Amino acid sequence: MLEIDYVSFSNAPAMIVRGRYDISSITVFEDSFKELLERAGTAVGVNLKDLTYIDSSGIGSLIRCFNLARKRGITCYFYDINSDIMTVFQLSRLDSYLKVVTNEEFELRFSDSSI
Repeated sequence: MLEIDYVSFSNAPAMIVRGRYDISSITVFEDSFKELLERAGTAVGVNLKDLTYIDSSGIGSLIRCFNLARKRGITCYFYDINSDIMTVFQLSRLDSYLKVVTNEEFELRFSDSSI
């Protein structure tokens, strides 16, 4: 099951994704992401630290959401990615397509967070 929480940073809203991201949770993720874009200025963040699993449908959904943000002129950062999910990103070369940064890089860029 996929769980999503929101976090506000001074310059970018973000969502924290927890659990399994598969075909059964695409609608939950994409609806949450669209809501995040409504709050956005020029950037949003997606924290994947607690994502435990992603399948090919989840990967496709991430790409769709990234492209949706880009079409709206919003930079989407995927950050604080755990090592297992980062391995999937690297094997599928998502890390070279998506905007992937560390937690420290994201927080430094969008400091003054308030949860």
